[in-house]
Amino acid sequence: MTVSWFDGVTLTVEAGLASNPSVAIGSTAWTDISAFVRSISCHRGRSSEFDTFQAGTLQIVLDNRDRRFDPNYAAGPYFGNLLPMRRIRFRTTRNAVTYDVWSGFIDDLPQQYDIGNTDATVTVSCTDATTVLSLTPLAESVHWYDVMNLAPLVWYRLGESAGTVALDSSGNGRDGVYIGGATFNSRTGLLRNSNDNAIGFGPGQYLQGPQPIPLAFPFTVECWFTISTPASSELVNLWQIGADPTALPGGGVYTIAALQYFQTGNRLRAMLSDGINFLATDVTTTVVGTTYHVVVVFPDGNTNPTMYVNASSVGSSAGSGSGFVIYGQNLYVGDVLATSLTATIDEFAIYSGSLSSGQVIVLYLSGTTPWINDDTGLRIGRYLDKASWPSADRSIDTGISTMQPVSLDSQNALALSQTAELSEQGQFYVGADGKIVFRNRHWRFENTSAITSQGTFGDAGGELKYSDIVTDGGAQFLTNHVRATRDGGSSVDVTDATSITKFYERLNDVSGLQNQSDLEVRDLANWRLGTRKNPIQRVTVLEVKPRVDPTTLFPQVLGRDIGHRLTVKRRPQNVGAVLTYSALIEGIEHNVTVDGDWVTRFYLSSVDSQAAIQPLILDDAVNGLLDLNVLAY
Repeated sequence: MTVSWFDGVTLTVEAGLASNPSVAIGSTAWTDISAFVRSISCHRGRSSEFDTFQAGTLQIVLDNRDRRFDPNYAAGPYFGNLLPMRRIRFRTTRNAVTYDVWSGFIDDLPQQYDIGNTDATVTVSCTDATTVLSLTPLAESVHWYDVMNLAPLVWYRLGESAGTVALDSSGNGRDGVYIGGATFNSRTGLLRNSNDNAIGFGPGQYLQGPQPIPLAFPFTVECWFTISTPASSELVNLWQIGADPTALPGGGVYTIAALQYFQTGNRLRAMLSDGINFLATDVTTTVVGTTYHVVVVFPDGNTNPTMYVNASSVGSSAGSGSGFVIYGQNLYVGDVLATSLTATIDEFAIYSGSLSSGQVIVLYLSGTTPWINDDTGLRIGRYLDKASWPSADRSIDTGISTMQPVSLDSQNALALSQTAELSEQGQFYVGADGKIVFRNRHWRFENTSAITSQGTFGDAGGELKYSDIVTDGGAQFLTNHVRATRDGGSSVDVTDATSITKFYERLNDVSGLQNQSDLEVRDLANWRLGTRKNPIQRVTVLEVKPRVDPTTLFPQVLGRDIGHRLTVKRRPQNVGAVLTYSALIEGIEHNVTVDGDWVTRFYLSSVDSQAAIQPLILDDAVNGLLDLNVLAY
């Protein structure tokens, strides 16, 4: 139930006490605890435009005299469900309009009670979804190289560190077993920036798959490999599917599908063979010491297989035969023939059906230049996918910047997403409704709520009333030297000599950027320099007490969001001209008590400081014109 507080405002606080925290917001089973609320304070956003968005926080003081919020009280209605990481949200309704105010997860429920046992409360401390992302270490637990959208029959990542079990990552439960030993987890992965190591196979060492694998034409086999030393034998198998090689009957009883390496001529062969006849595709290439991605498509039992080496369809036909029938048993990966082959094999997968050339290219690029050319929004979306964040609980813009290949670098989903946001100069935060939001850098120039003032606050009649403002134009807002560096790029330094002469050097160092181009990094640096090279008075905090004028102020404190534009007017001592400030909301804070106190603070950035920086946005009706002081960013 909602609880009517004052001035027509009803308050609703709900907790997902019976729902797993990974359940989407719209599917959460909510328990209404509004009737027990004594006070609420919440904050989300950041203090200024150069800051990183911080984790949003919420504190709710609840009446606990009947011990219903005591995790140790077995007779309580919520016993067993008063746990950290349960969802919680705060909403209000006024004039039939419902506003989301804050949404996140419970951290702690510390108990407070007086010695006389006349009162008891619990102060519920909460943080928003940034906590979830910070607890998801992508580099350690989630892999960017992902073939699951192709529905593999088996997928051996070959990254085990011990034991004899080769885990099947396809989800089909077809684990294999290592025979003859293997060099576990000692070979770095063959894929660029891989956080999953590879297995080294020596003579007589191989992976044996389960039996049977439900295999029929057409099918496709993929793997990455490098041969460290050539084999003493003329012929070695890198993998084969079919008969037991130690007891191969002839006469077409069994068919073997295999990828073979011939030492003479450095030849790779993709083959179908019944022990007598064979169909094959051969390619001559420098094998030893080179990493290859090889995909073999077997369309049927009458056609030579198609072989892709590093995404290119290559090879010439060899052999003859027809009517080959493939059997699903006896999968071997590695040196099953017990020759002297020393090789590293990675990411072995079998697919039902024929992969297209386009799909093969995607696989190859994913391993060599993973996620290259992603726009920022797509990259952040990938991180959220890997963090298993529900798609319904996100609002992600198409990014403007182009990202370089991914490097997870032992970071969590939050840190990686924030790096992408910094590279874009956009906004990445948790919305009032709990959804994760990414806005690209053009949002502030194109969205109506950002380019049109949503309210004018002032100290005269006809203006929205504020209770206090804080202005500042001090040194902390000065930047006259920006050094920006992307991973793999050179440092880009931009300076303003006039500002340095006046105020001494004020360095802003931005590193670890994921932009693909140094030119874009220079634009980024120029943008940051242009907005802060000269000091300007700005309103940093706007405080509003909506009960002073509920009709006009409550829609403002409840309806405004991060990124919205406000106008603030001030008439100091009624001396001189009116001071007018244009600002964007960077952070929002509410403090509410059951006694009737309601204070909202908006943390603001200055629009006026950007007045000399005109954006150039191609095909934009307003910002697409070539003007003075154009910054093409």
